[in-house]
Amino acid sequence: MADITEIRELAQKLNLWNIARGYIDLNDEKLSNLDYLKMVLEKELEIRARQKHTKLRKASKLPNKAFDASNSNKGLNWQIKQLSNLT
Repeated sequence: MADITEIRELAQKLNLWNIARGYIDLNDEKLSNLDYLKMVLEKELEIRARQKHTKLRKASKLPNKAFDASNSNKGLNWQIKQLSNLT
């Protein structure tokens, strides 16, 4: 079950300061559906993160291409694998 502190932390990340600071009392509601509210706030965070990624990708003006490793040699493939694992 969702906790009031988790919901306030999510609201703070979304700059929903009325909920984050407790100006809106979530315990006072008769229809306490904290799990639903938590899910809505988490989805909002996911959407904002996805939109930010898209915006930054467009701002970088990099081509939208995938690397084709089929024509590379074994040494290059090893290096690519090490870089993808950050080792």
